[in-house]
Amino acid sequence: MRRLLPVLLLLAGCVSTERDPEGWDDWYGPVGPADEDVVEPIAFTDEPYAYDDFSGAVGGLSPLMQDFTRKFANVETIPPGCDGWQHDTSLPREFWAMVTLHPRLYYKGQGCTPNPQPRDADGAYITSEEKYYGNFFIEDDSGGIFVLNDSKVAHFRMGDRVKIRVNGVGERFKLRSIVSHEILQIDRGPHPIAWTPAGDSSCSGVPSDFDPDDPQQLAAFQAADVTCDYGEYSPFIGRTLRVEGIVLSDPDTFGGFHVYDDEGRIHQVSLDSELNRRKVSWPVGSRIRVTGPVLNSFGHSIIIMKKGQVQLLD
Repeated sequence: MRRLLPVLLLLAGCVSTERDPEGWDDWYGPVGPADEDVVEPIAFTDEPYAYDDFSGAVGGLSPLMQDFTRKFANVETIPPGCDGWQHDTSLPREFWAMVTLHPRLYYKGQGCTPNPQPRDADGAYITSEEKYYGNFFIEDDSGGIFVLNDSKVAHFRMGDRVKIRVNGVGERFKLRSIVSHEILQIDRGPHPIAWTPAGDSSCSGVPSDFDPDDPQQLAAFQAADVTCDYGEYSPFIGRTLRVEGIVLSDPDTFGGFHVYDDEGRIHQVSLDSELNRRKVSWPVGSRIRVTGPVLNSFGHSIIIMKKGQVQLLD
């Protein structure tokens, strides 16, 4: 103890009893609402893809699609008795495509339906559910398609190019998707994602003379369960669309809201659950620009996974 005392006294003498507050200007910046939120920039372009290896492979999957069916490469094992599930010798297929949605989207669908379909003790049909995490979209010059994934870890991002091996495709209630795949290579970006201007849409329960400037009509619209679509097999489904217009409604429980464009068309937009939990929204009446791929599920929704997909124009 006697040996340590001089050392302790020496250290105590080196410590200053007065110290000014640490400056934060060089590492934080001005304080204010505009500087405190998360920024998620994404590169977009209105120029078509010019890659030599983006030559129609996504569109080439269309002939394999048939509602309520799944087709797999021979390397895949199909459970016995699944109605509409079969092998197809034209699979697998390998090609390059752009990732147009951050791989975090949750999707729940129906899986194998045995034929004949069994019933429970009450006589109701027994069905199966599939829950997928980390779903995303890919696109090339021929169109885009939804990809079912099974990962809560994002191994790539929007704007990355991926070489994908497609082992299985399917369609259910007009939703076409890749149901089994492998990512073979990743070309890290961000490369600019090409967008297409959104076209005509039709919405249920909206009068033809709808006027968003009429408070009564707007209130009735916001109280209604409105779904919009671009047509049963529209080429817009799966593609990255851009819409510019005014916000008609606040996000609902599932993150859905609507935008009214300059042509008088209404478009359905859906926020990812993470953004919805963060209470991300844009005021009703504000003007925004939305860019994202279209999912065919309870209407045709432009899916937003990152704040960089929406720009406030006002």
